[in-house]
Amino acid sequence: MKHLSLVMILVSVLFIAACSVPKGPLVANPEIVQESSVVVEETTASSVNEHDIEIQGFAFSQSELTIKKGETVTWTNLDEISHTVTSDEDAVFESPLLKKGQSFSHTFTEAGVYSYHCSPHPNMEAKIIVE
Repeated sequence: MKHLSLVMILVSVLFIAACSVPKGPLVANPEIVQESSVVVEETTASSVNEHDIEIQGFAFSQSELTIKKGETVTWTNLDEISHTVTSDEDAVFESPLLKKGQSFSHTFTEAGVYSYHCSPHPNMEAKIIVE
């Protein structure tokens, strides 16, 4: 009987506590409230004029990319195997052998179609179209 009385008292206390919770919006303690700030990164002309191509799975992430004169393309090797970015036309651009995580960039200053490949893996082919 004592246990039943204790259970009844406990249930009553919980019921009263639940009913006493304030309804409506909670008001924060102004001394505890911290202001939050939002950082917006502005897009600059240089970031708009840059393009990224990943090298992964023995392929270039974009087999064809169209850009404007003066824009830069950066290739980043994500493969465990080393790769190059080598233009099909001699001396236009050629990266060194890129290990995993390394990048190579080239700024295209003349309009045209620039086909390229990976020297050690010539089946890896792509092209940049510069308008």
